[in-house]
Amino acid sequence: MVRRKAGVVGWPVKHSLSPLIHKTWAEREGRAIGYDAIPVEPTDEAFRAAIARLAADGLKGVNVT
Repeated sequence: MVRRKAGVVGWPVKHSLSPLIHKTWAEREGRAIGYDAIPVEPTDEAFRAAIARLAADGLKGVNVT
């Protein structure tokens, strides 16, 4: 089974409950999904670089906080 990857990006993001919520849902539904909190500093340059890097790493999507 292919594991899809997604996440939430922001600064700060360590406090986000999104990874717990999404991982709980994925386990309950039997889905192979990884969902991580990804710290990205709040600058245009950092955000653009992070999105490019995450897309290259195969992430299917992110939420922004």
